[in-house]
Amino acid sequence: MIKNENGINVVEPNFIYIGHSCNNKGHVLSFILQVLGVDDEHNRIDRDKYVKIRDEKMEPRFREYFQKDNIKNTKIFDTNYDYGSITHGSPRLYLRWAGGETIKVIGNHTEYYQKMIGQRYSVSFNEYKLVNYLYCNETCKSTEKKPECWFGGYQNPNKCNECLCPYPLYGYRCQSLTSDNKGYCPYTSVSPAPYETLLKYYGYRHCSTIIQAPEKHQRIQII
Repeated sequence: MIKNENGINVVEPNFIYIGHSCNNKGHVLSFILQVLGVDDEHNRIDRDKYVKIRDEKMEPRFREYFQKDNIKNTKIFDTNYDYGSITHGSPRLYLRWAGGETIKVIGNHTEYYQKMIGQRYSVSFNEYKLVNYLYCNETCKSTEKKPECWFGGYQNPNKCNECLCPYPLYGYRCQSLTSDNKGYCPYTSVSPAPYETLLKYYGYRHCSTIIQAPEKHQRIQII
């Protein structure tokens, strides 16, 4: 999300102070995003649907860093909650004592999402999307027809007739999968059947498959 209190200072330089424990690429990237206006993901205005912040587990002096954003000065544009955000706090962020967690994922598939939060390796697609929306949203106003971007893609501010697509998608509306560079992939698009179906991949290869329910609001199960 984009927060007004953060962001570039147009009058004076922004300084990023880096301590010994934060002197690595991932932390520096997260600090740069904060300077640009991207607040910590676990403080999103809709965070209570996705994570539980456990105040009783954290150091009291650090509770201010878990304050949920104010809807009056925050924009999330059309992004979803991002467990893979480089600004998302780790499960034990500012933990008061050994054992337990200060940030706990709730809802479906918690065992997987809990392992995703707190990464400090790369900026996520959603975060680039937020920065582009904030600083480049006016560059394509003269474009006659805005491209229809699928699967969370968005209009490329540098090429207004094209979409920027989340990996592994590409194409004029993010409709295609990146081709495999290690060998043949038998399935690129699958429509689930009302019975159990087995998809087999042999050998070492990099494959991507779109699994799409036949109708809206239908659930599929992957086991």
